[in-house]
Amino acid sequence: MAAEVVAAIGGGVTGAGASLEALAARTEEVKAKVYATVNAHYAEFVTTLNYTADLSADVAELAAVVADLQRVVGAETGAPGPDDGAAALAAAHGAARGASDEVAAAAAMVDVLETLAAAHALLESLDSALAAGNYADAAEASAALGVLMDRVRLESGVLVDARIFAILEAHYLRLAVKLEARVAELFKRGVRFDDPQALSAGKTPSLHAVTLTRRLAPIASASGSDAPVALSAVLDALATLDAFDDKLEWVANKLFETILDPLLANPTTFTVTAKISGVMANLRGMLEPAAVDADGDADADADAAPTSALDTVTALIAALKEAIDFISQALFGNNLGYMARMGKFVWPRLVQGIIASVLAPAVPSSTEELTVFDDVAVAVEAFELFVLNKGLVASATSELRDYVRNIDTHFAANKRRELVVMARELLLSLDRNTVVVAFEEERSPFHAQVKGAAPAASKKGGKGGKGGAGVGGSGLIVMPSCHVSCSTQTLVAMAWQTLDEAVGASPTTARQLAAGARDLFDLFRALMPTYHASRLENDETFAALFHNDCMYLAHHCLLLSFEFAPKLAEATGSHVSTFVDLVPLFRSLGESVYAAAVMRARKRVAAALGQVDGFGGTHLDDKFDAVEGALQSVVHVLQDAATIWAVFPRQLYLHTVGVLVEAVLSKVTSGVLTLRDIAAAESYQLVALMASLAAPLPHLFVHGGEAAPAAKYVPALTRFSALQTFLGMDLDAITLDAMPGFSRHEVQHLIRALFSDTPRRTAKLQQLAQA
Repeated sequence: MAAEVVAAIGGGVTGAGASLEALAARTEEVKAKVYATVNAHYAEFVTTLNYTADLSADVAELAAVVADLQRVVGAETGAPGPDDGAAALAAAHGAARGASDEVAAAAAMVDVLETLAAAHALLESLDSALAAGNYADAAEASAALGVLMDRVRLESGVLVDARIFAILEAHYLRLAVKLEARVAELFKRGVRFDDPQALSAGKTPSLHAVTLTRRLAPIASASGSDAPVALSAVLDALATLDAFDDKLEWVANKLFETILDPLLANPTTFTVTAKISGVMANLRGMLEPAAVDADGDADADADAAPTSALDTVTALIAALKEAIDFISQALFGNNLGYMARMGKFVWPRLVQGIIASVLAPAVPSSTEELTVFDDVAVAVEAFELFVLNKGLVASATSELRDYVRNIDTHFAANKRRELVVMARELLLSLDRNTVVVAFEEERSPFHAQVKGAAPAASKKGGKGGKGGAGVGGSGLIVMPSCHVSCSTQTLVAMAWQTLDEAVGASPTTARQLAAGARDLFDLFRALMPTYHASRLENDETFAALFHNDCMYLAHHCLLLSFEFAPKLAEATGSHVSTFVDLVPLFRSLGESVYAAAVMRARKRVAAALGQVDGFGGTHLDDKFDAVEGALQSVVHVLQDAATIWAVFPRQLYLHTVGVLVEAVLSKVTSGVLTLRDIAAAESYQLVALMASLAAPLPHLFVHGGEAAPAAKYVPALTRFSALQTFLGMDLDAITLDAMPGFSRHEVQHLIRALFSDTPRRTAKLQQLAQA
């Protein structure tokens, strides 16, 4: 038949067209044979495929004929010659189009037959490879079958009968599942990890092992093949079946659990050794005996000299190389492609582990130790080149190298974090021990110029007098002596030390350290007023110390700015914000707490004085006792406040106590002045009461063992003392000069209250009126 058709092709388009009918009939005949065979044995189609394979020769013949026809038709459908008639041209083109349609139809039929034949061949190949234990070839056949099935399922041009396709697909799926199960079982037998937890139960927690069986006993098959299966072939099959990455992820996780995590935790005491042969391969990790106690646990108290960062990194890299070499050679046979796929699961986690477990803890705590990391950088760079050559990373990597090269940045960041943590612990502690600070003992850039200059207070006890930094006669910043919290003094010392380190550091480190020193002050402002809010309102001693702490910090903010602003600018090559802007913030914070404390003390004084229901009638015992008790309460309040405020600088203490005493004496004086009639006996009692109030006052104005004149800080003391004297004076001795601080009207009022209306009193009043 084929020879007849080819001979007809030589006759041109007309001959070819005539022969196509015979070709179509022959195609239908072969197709009918194939489908008839399938339909006749539909229930046992897998066996029937062996018979349909015998028809492949007819199918191949038809394919060759169709190919020849396509070439002829293509050659004879070109442009007609100039001598051809119009009718001939139309007939030729029509015939050519008809021939093309017939050829396309024939090609579709042949495609169906070829698809069936190819599916049969692949199924036979998969089945025989499985039986022989040739899993790499079986995986390739399975993958090819999957592609073929997808093409038949998705392309409408391949018109395989649906029932026939369902039988093909079901047989393929059965074989594919069988293949995957066998490969998975072989992989499980070939790659084994010893569980460290299980080993711990056996009192040998130091042993960790990976075992590879590189020549596996075959799984029983119908063919009875006993040829060993290479682990590499199993891996190739997994890669072909798209199940490789799942297995690699499992291997990576177990590798970290068994070897890498213990190694990262104990880089200098965990040794890794590998042994590789043609059949078996072992990777073992073991803690050195010195690192394991008698119970088989890690000995945290082992006396061992601390290792340097370089020694630690060197030991770690040596062990990691052993492990990576083992995986590359024993498991993957140095297949760089497989190593790169493994690297996706191992390298990012390994980098994070090295940084977190080894490099970050090795970051030094002082700038002098940073130079050792130059050698660490060299070691790390060599390791990154090693993993590149092994294929664990697909391209050059520098994550570890970048971390080590930026060690000064990490050092500064660690230092900054440590500073904040230490400062927080200081500020949140309930230990409020105090220390006396004095300008001469405090670090200052001005000590060389002062030469023993004493702090000078402003006339009104202003900024310097109220405990803050003041400007003395020499024009230099000074600080009056006072009590501050030990924690605050420690905070300031930390700031000075940190800035000293910053001056000698790299620009990046210097900026970080300067910011860390500033963090200390910012943390105080943010934390103390909120965390200790209740104590600031209810604990007067705490409030007084807090005020001093704020002024002390403001003072040192000025000193730090003068000392370090130019040095930091030189160290960093740019302007660095220092602490001058914090000065008014600290002063405002301290003064607000101070003002609130004074207001609370004045309220307590006012409450005590409120128990005095006027000063009249004190000649009566009950009244006298009531007033005396109220005044004693006032004295107690004053003495209590003075004891608390003794922590203030001298001038601030005297000024603050004076404010309270002023309020008391003014209130008592005005109370006596309101009396309209004072009997002789009553005047004696008033003098006694006023004396009992005045007696303790000198002691209130003693600070640091040095007394101060009370009248300087209590203007009302002059009137109070004059009133006390007046109550015991004879009428003739009374003059305006004897009553300093009193107006003529007030003196005349007192005379009318104390003395009876006699010519002598009238004369005295006239005398005062004319004075």
